[in-house]
Amino acid sequence: MGLTLLSSMLLVLLTSTAFVTAQADSCMVRLFMKAGLSQDKAAATEKTLITSNITPRQLARTPAPILALILKTTADETEAIQTCTRRQSEECKTFEACEHGGKCMLGKDSSSYTCQCKEKFSGSFCEKFDGVAGQVQALASDMKKLLEKVNHLTALSLRQHANEPKPCKKDPHPRSCKDIKKESPNSKSGTYSVRSASDEKIKVHCEMEREGGGWTRILHIDAAATNQCPGQLRLINPGRKLCTRPSGLCGTATAVSPIGPYSEVMGFVTGYKDKSTDCFRRIGPGRLDIDASYVDGVSITRGSPKKHLWTYASSFSEDTHQENHCPCNSIPGKSPSFVGEHYYCADHAKLWDRWAFDSANHMWSSTSRCDVGSKCCQDNKRPWFVRNIGQTVTDEIQLRVCLDQSVDDEQLAIDRSEIYVR
Repeated sequence: MGLTLLSSMLLVLLTSTAFVTAQADSCMVRLFMKAGLSQDKAAATEKTLITSNITPRQLARTPAPILALILKTTADETEAIQTCTRRQSEECKTFEACEHGGKCMLGKDSSSYTCQCKEKFSGSFCEKFDGVAGQVQALASDMKKLLEKVNHLTALSLRQHANEPKPCKKDPHPRSCKDIKKESPNSKSGTYSVRSASDEKIKVHCEMEREGGGWTRILHIDAAATNQCPGQLRLINPGRKLCTRPSGLCGTATAVSPIGPYSEVMGFVTGYKDKSTDCFRRIGPGRLDIDASYVDGVSITRGSPKKHLWTYASSFSEDTHQENHCPCNSIPGKSPSFVGEHYYCADHAKLWDRWAFDSANHMWSSTSRCDVGSKCCQDNKRPWFVRNIGQTVTDEIQLRVCLDQSVDDEQLAIDRSEIYVR
């Protein structure tokens, strides 16, 4: 039984112990008219009392402000009604004003009544009881009436709610990892069932510890574990399995949020390079346009037209051209304006004559090496990035592996990457 039903029952029980009989209704109207109410107002007041299950006994003894609120009457009308009810004539003895079996007796002036009380009871309404026996008898009588009223109201409530629509059962499949984290703050990272934006039940990986948790993974690259690369990326194996660009300048892998709208993006990329990658160096017109291969590295963008999220750049710091250097190098190069400070850059020098993937330097990872005096390794969040978009979107996310020269001059590949939304 709901809290609202219990509250309603208690309110009625405090103001009522029995229904007003049809025989008493007409008498009640006559009493209200004697109190100065119009016939229509008297009939409306009678109807309100019947609906509220309030007998004249409660009517006479209910606090005036509460009664006025129930009956929607003025203070003067309420006082007149209560005064008239207390002075009711013999024809109104059916109101059962006397409690505990007391008998209503007509007064000598034929305009009032008195209650003839049973043994052990006293008071104007026989509401008082004398001695322990009287108290026990009164309590038993009151409990019997209370039980009858509870049974009646329970049955009435069941009838009233029988045809109401049943509340929907809670869907065991939340809409996102964020919902799971909110419902169960101690949830661990792993695979969970959620309901997708298309209302299908799907399995997703949730990151529950990093950056407050509640992140839903939408892109996962692990060349060694899966032996494959998503989208246009090509699988190579120069001593380890990696994903790189195809024959063109850039190779793209895309991902769409299965949970619908998001406002934050988080992820990481790690990889290895070969030969002379030259960071953000401009080679030819349009080199720094976001749709072109503006970086030797990895570009992460969203939507169309593309909006920048993060860039992972790779430089060749032994080169004498400063523009080949990372912006965070001790001899800094420059990043495009749309990149700003939203990048990581691997600037460890590599000898020209080695011409092989630098297996000793895991780019952008927390263990990657940086040049002496460089600031590129100072961010302890590497390789993870977090971007708050500032609005809710459903944009596709693009991960591009880009270089601006042929594989004979430079090459770069990634071993792992994960992209999350929240």
